[in-house]
Amino acid sequence: MGQSVLRDRRTPSVNLRTPDKSTGAEHSPF
Repeated sequence: MGQSVLRDRRTPSVNLRTPDKSTGAEHSPF
């Protein structure tokens, strides 16, 4: 389940953080 959590965390991160996408947070591993 560890892998699933990391994958799920990435998808919502980009969706929830719309402004972050512009700054380049999308590339970040966070």
